[in-house]
Amino acid sequence: MRLMRSMRLQSYCFALFATLMLVGAFSVEAQGGYPKLAPFRDITWPEGFAQPPVITLEGETYELLAIDGLSVEEIVAFSRNEHEDKWEKRLAEDLVQVLSEMGAPPRNTVTLLVRRPGENATRELTDVAMTEANRQAVWNARNADVAKSRPSPRITPAKMVTDLDLFQDALETRFAYLHANNFDYKSDLEALRQEVEAGMSVAAFGLGLERILAGFIDGHAGVRGPLRPKGYTPFLFGWSGERAVLFRERRDELVDPSHPYLVEIDGVPLERWLGAASAYIPKGSPQYVRRRALRDLRNIQFYRRELGLPSGPTLTLTLASEEGETVDERVRVSDDYP
Repeated sequence: MRLMRSMRLQSYCFALFATLMLVGAFSVEAQGGYPKLAPFRDITWPEGFAQPPVITLEGETYELLAIDGLSVEEIVAFSRNEHEDKWEKRLAEDLVQVLSEMGAPPRNTVTLLVRRPGENATRELTDVAMTEANRQAVWNARNADVAKSRPSPRITPAKMVTDLDLFQDALETRFAYLHANNFDYKSDLEALRQEVEAGMSVAAFGLGLERILAGFIDGHAGVRGPLRPKGYTPFLFGWSGERAVLFRERRDELVDPSHPYLVEIDGVPLERWLGAASAYIPKGSPQYVRRRALRDLRNIQFYRRELGLPSGPTLTLTLASEEGETVDERVRVSDDYP
């Protein structure tokens, strides 16, 4: 059971963190150059993101079973693995990207395997057009729901304490991984409760919940919401053996092919950055934590703040060659998530 999918907390504050972040204005220009197209006008999931999802197509409602021969289970599994906590957003709003990454880029039309809700018989819908209008409708439907569900930011310490009690109850009654790694979550909850009673912001409260969930081993449990400041790296991180490397957004070339290895950011050794990020990563294997921590450094302004560094519009990277020669390169911080 996935904690954040199973919680049905009615609390005013917790709904903020369980809600997907409202994304920026729609653009037909896709991330990474993929066209923004969709074969349906809406896609919704049963409680807990159970499958299959329900789609709207030409005014009709269907359960979606497959796209161009790829089962929904395959597509969901791939998107979860590739895009982690953004898997559902990518599948709904960036379907062309997901299918292309799976090695099955869609044509202008696709074949959908569907069935009517509550029925067993399936049917194949052929030559279903992939259109920008459909994708715009998907975006509008998803973000209209988010806007309606966003509460006022005025949340009192008393409400936060209530939320914390509900959060603890959900952990202890619905979370399958509660005792998997013997994490002393009660001590962390008590420490957060004392911080709340002393006074803290909504964002800080959400981050406190995120750190508690990171103490367990479930990589799909987490807290989402407008918790972190904007400001991202204009590149992606990856591991090459035990050394970190930097890729362009399409992963088709290195930031500096002659000096591919990352040594420092803003004069701070990479290991310190990874240590800061690890506080927010579920405690799986050491390899899992390092991979996810490096990936999360995309949120560079947030981790600058965690390390007590100034924000600033640029980053200074110290990169090394295969022979160990280092160079400093300055890059601009991006307003958009890579």
